[in-house]
Amino acid sequence: MSEDTRRRDFALLVAWVVALYSSLAAVRPVAEALRERGVLTAVVALISLLVFGATLLLLRDRPGDRPAVPLPAVLLTALAAAWLSQHWALPEERIHLAQYGPVGVLAWRALGGRTLAALVLALGLGFVDEGIQGALPSRTFDVLDVFANGVAASAGVLLVRGGRSAWAAPVLLVAARLVLGAAGPSLPAVSAPTSAVIPPSSPAATFPEASVLLITIDALRADRVPPWGRAQVPTPQLDRLAAGSLALEQAVANALWTTPSMVTLLTGLNPARHGVAGRGLELHPEVRTPLETLVDAGWATHGFAGEGSETYRNLGFQSELGAAPDFAALFAKRAFVWMHLRDVHAPYDASPERLAELGLSLPIPSSPILDRARSHPTVPRADFPGDHGWLRPAIEALYDAEVATADAALGRVLTQIPEDVLVILSSDHGEELLERGGIGHASTTLDSHPQPELLEIPLLIRFPDRRRAGETQPGRMEQQDVMPTVMSLLGVPTEGPVDGRDLARVLGSGGEIPPRPALIHSSACGWQCSDQLPLVHGWWAEELSRCAGPPATCPPPLRAALERAAAQQVGTVRSPPPSQGE
Repeated sequence: MSEDTRRRDFALLVAWVVALYSSLAAVRPVAEALRERGVLTAVVALISLLVFGATLLLLRDRPGDRPAVPLPAVLLTALAAAWLSQHWALPEERIHLAQYGPVGVLAWRALGGRTLAALVLALGLGFVDEGIQGALPSRTFDVLDVFANGVAASAGVLLVRGGRSAWAAPVLLVAARLVLGAAGPSLPAVSAPTSAVIPPSSPAATFPEASVLLITIDALRADRVPPWGRAQVPTPQLDRLAAGSLALEQAVANALWTTPSMVTLLTGLNPARHGVAGRGLELHPEVRTPLETLVDAGWATHGFAGEGSETYRNLGFQSELGAAPDFAALFAKRAFVWMHLRDVHAPYDASPERLAELGLSLPIPSSPILDRARSHPTVPRADFPGDHGWLRPAIEALYDAEVATADAALGRVLTQIPEDVLVILSSDHGEELLERGGIGHASTTLDSHPQPELLEIPLLIRFPDRRRAGETQPGRMEQQDVMPTVMSLLGVPTEGPVDGRDLARVLGSGGEIPPRPALIHSSACGWQCSDQLPLVHGWWAEELSRCAGPPATCPPPLRAALERAAAQQVGTVRSPPPSQGE
């Protein structure tokens, strides 16, 4: 290869990399627009074919008498890249497969056919790509992107070498897809350094102009999704949100079914105070809520309307969300928006085809309790006595399929909101999946009591400036802590009564959450106590292992201690009794 040819190839490589880095901000919106039109995969395959083919035609002369590149190998490589791209839902990762193949081709040419050096250079360029994104305030450093860059670049190097090596390019891409499918849905994300943005000693950040999006996913337990557990299905939207968010090491629900836990989440009041612990009940209209304070401070408030006998009136929402809200209009000015996704809640009705699509192919036996879970929103435990533990793999697979559906719904929401919105994702409660003989939560059993699978919920907080992105906050946060913390982050003083703690300083800049036992509420029959207020029991999370049953089963000294502690936390100033809903 002549010196002039090498200079030309090096100049082409530099030009390609400069163009690639310059397009980082535009890749995501372009890719998402293609995905919305259902043509992303086809476009990636076409771009891969055109770019690989054009690059190889441009560089027809072969250094060192290398063999020619077989055209079928180019075609197979483009098809394999398109298939590999299906592993990811994040659209920019699919585009990387088309962008970085030519990087490998040009690097090999620019270095005079030195394969190892070309691989090192191409991988380094892909790593720098992610480093630039990690430095951007609205992006993060993502190991999965680095992997996509490296695989595509390596395929380009193998392809341009020609001869038998060219056939290894599609094999590499196919092998990468098989390995990813076997290993799980994603690789861990690594956050960009944030210590320079806000040192640990800095005061809590405030975002006085920020809008807030609170997303709750009904019945989503923490240990079925990363970073708290291992997802059995791809969760690309949760992964993407987590990569830019602060995750709480442990978050617990203050109630074990939807209505009381959501009222707690939105008011900062423990269920023992707000009293909305039965169907058809509402918060008393005289209670001053954080959302009402936000309205007076200039925020618009929009929220989920509830279903059936769930009632969320008197919480401070100015309007109820429809099935497909216009987020652009909602966030046209400062707003607090609560979006509740019910995809995970029973019935778990995924078809065998859907399970196979998610890699959850396993027999779904015909069983009375499983048939009920596949066709109804509740599974009354008293109707299905006995041990059903042998059905756990089946019910877990069905639950995971619902998680995948919720993840897709989450993606549709996140793609419509501005980047500077304060996003909080959590759940109302967890879900029992036959660990103790039942399926569901407190609203589906007549002997409900707190257990970890019902208590522990996910909690992600994505700050507008992406501080602490990808980090995990040690300690425990309760649902009742969320609104006092949000109010502090927005710089709006809370006017009404709250039981939760303001943790904005700790979460914004680092430190430890001061330990405090969590007051959890359940009842003897969940929402099935429809004719009278259910007897609400106070629980401390630390004591669950010592008293894992209804309060009557607790040793009297422990039960008395729990009651005293509950009374001390709730205090003497109680809200008015809840009003009866329509």
